[in-house]
Amino acid sequence: LRDIFAQFDRDQSGNITHDELKHVVKNLDGTGFISPSELRYLRENIDDIIADIDKDGDGEINYGEFVDMMIHLKEQFKQQDMRELFRTFDKDNSGSITAAELRKAVSQLDGIGLMSVMEQREMMENLDAMINEADTDGDGTVDYEEFVAMM
Repeated sequence: LRDIFAQFDRDQSGNITHDELKHVVKNLDGTGFISPSELRYLRENIDDIIADIDKDGDGEINYGEFVDMMIHLKEQFKQQDMRELFRTFDKDNSGSITAAELRKAVSQLDGIGLMSVMEQREMMENLDAMINEADTDGDGTVDYEEFVAMM
């Protein structure tokens, strides 16, 4: 993290200014360092992230604040990835996943090399049990909170 911090701290002052951080985020596109969804999240929320991270309010981010920011972003990226995965399964955008939607998603996994035919068959056999276990409110579908708990 110290090396990354030093790269962000363009003037080598020992602190990252808001402008330095915005410059880094602006130039992350196409680097492969973070996913497109993570980059979108950063761009949309950079001012809020900076305000949250600058604990001492001096207008700059010191190394301790930078470490806190990286931990925060890692958690946010996990949540963002989970939301995108959920949306992939929720084909009708209803806010919940039905057994049919999950079956369709699982049936497509071996076609793209993510799951063998045997693994796919086993998952299909256990799908209803998985949904019943995840469906804590008993409505027959899996909403986002239930999905996260299931994963």
